[in-house]
Amino acid sequence: ESVGYKMKIDLHCHTKKVKKGDAPTRTVTPELFSEKVQKANVELVAITNHNAYDFSQYQELKDLGVCKVWPGIELDAKAKRNGKLFHILIVCDPRKENEFYRAVSKILGSEDPNTFCTDIQTIVSVFESLEVIYIPHYADKSKAISEEDRLLLAAAIPEERLFLEPRNLRTLGIRAFS
Repeated sequence: ESVGYKMKIDLHCHTKKVKKGDAPTRTVTPELFSEKVQKANVELVAITNHNAYDFSQYQELKDLGVCKVWPGIELDAKAKRNGKLFHILIVCDPRKENEFYRAVSKILGSEDPNTFCTDIQTIVSVFESLEVIYIPHYADKSKAISEEDRLLLAAAIPEERLFLEPRNLRTLGIRAFS
């Protein structure tokens, strides 16, 4: 009989106050990050701040060595048909961290995180060569992807790289522990 190994992961971790309305407690110090990750026994975290990617903070948190840290971002996107806003997480293999940084810089440009918005076609065209994981908010979650856009995304990428995030998915929530 073999014993299974369970790994706690958090692929939706905010570490900075980026947009208006974000709580000031969202910005975490390396010490708080380390403490909360260890307390929750999380072994892998993707840093996914809203419409912003801080490569130096990613490096700093990764270099703490308390867990595996993957680069990521949460983007605001518009539905194809009705223009309704939805959120989508993009998470990348850390072995491609430099390419991810270049892709994020390309898609964000110099836009303000508060007003930035893109679409599925742009997201896929910018990130697809990196073989990222796509995790849109889904179903009953706030800022969920429409069914039409989910199907559009599913048709554009391999199915093993699409995960859907419903409201009841449990996450680390570093700021919630503060």
